[in-house]
Amino acid sequence: MNRIELEELLNRYRKGECSAAELELLEAQIFYAGNKPLLSEQELAQVKAELEANLAPLSEAGAPVKKARLWPHYIGAAAAVAAIAFGIWFYTSRNPDTSLSSRANAKDLNDIAPGGNHATLTSNGKTISLSDAKTGITITDKELAYNDGTKINALNTAGEQTLVTPRGGTYQVTLPDGTHVWLNAASSLTYSAALKERGAVRRVKLSGEAYFEVAKDKTRPFVVETAGQSLEVLGTHFNVNAYTDESGIRTTLLEGSVRVTPVLSSRADAKDLNAITLKPGQQSLVTGSAGIKVKEVDVELAVAWKNGLFTYSNTTMDEVMRQVARWYNVTVAYQEPELKNKKLSGSVTRYDNLSALLKALEYTAGVKFKIEGQQVVVSK
Repeated sequence: MNRIELEELLNRYRKGECSAAELELLEAQIFYAGNKPLLSEQELAQVKAELEANLAPLSEAGAPVKKARLWPHYIGAAAAVAAIAFGIWFYTSRNPDTSLSSRANAKDLNDIAPGGNHATLTSNGKTISLSDAKTGITITDKELAYNDGTKINALNTAGEQTLVTPRGGTYQVTLPDGTHVWLNAASSLTYSAALKERGAVRRVKLSGEAYFEVAKDKTRPFVVETAGQSLEVLGTHFNVNAYTDESGIRTTLLEGSVRVTPVLSSRADAKDLNAITLKPGQQSLVTGSAGIKVKEVDVELAVAWKNGLFTYSNTTMDEVMRQVARWYNVTVAYQEPELKNKKLSGSVTRYDNLSALLKALEYTAGVKFKIEGQQVVVSK
């Protein structure tokens, strides 16, 4: 996040327009600014005072004092419960006496820093590493540049391109048609600069997870292909989780409409029962054996990663730790297999060191964590 984006978020907060996820992101940016805060000391002090006025302080016993948090009236119940359930996480992490470590002494405690802006871009057989100091790229049929306007002359923009994020990496791309894509860790997006393959269809291929804000164009459908499904839209906002180690492909719709078709169904079968159209607030789950299942969800849970958060609602420890493993580039081992089935609800920033995140999980899950090199061991 840059200063302009932070100021926009602050304006939304002061107008009472922040969602639960946005408020958590704002708190993370202010209280986890590290050694390079985006605001001056005076500005930080002012904003911290505003935020802390709306937070429930801890009692001496460690339990939150009963004080209402000023969530906007339209926030979903699931998001509000999640934020309250994990409220203690933020107070614990802000207290240097209770957090496992700080960034300054991370090496001494075998700590691991969070992921960041890491990606490679391949075009015409040539691959370059994109700048870690930038957050994304903008593609046109004539030019390739970072989203701050800095040109990238190392690649030819013609033909097919693939943007890849490693474990512990994230990046954004604005495609030639104006579509904006956020790519999560261990993911890839393949597209052509013209986005006009097969006639008038805008077509991309996704592996892993991405959030899409598709530019509206009624004359040219936008198709997202994964290993298990095909999505067709005209202009909409949605998240696709297509990691191969998950139980299926989850598509969550925030705005507009999306038509989901399993890859086993041909495009000629678009009207059969194997294809469904999602409405905002719905999530589809595509599996090879069960076809498509659709349910109503709290969409903030699906896009929390894009907003700099880990957010859960009755989520198993196994699923939580798969997300942690991708972002911190670690492996996870369980001393007792049943620990995988423990359920968690809450929200915490993705911008802190691994030790702080694990300390937060210990408070809520009743388990213990140990970092051994690039492995996290979970025990009772």
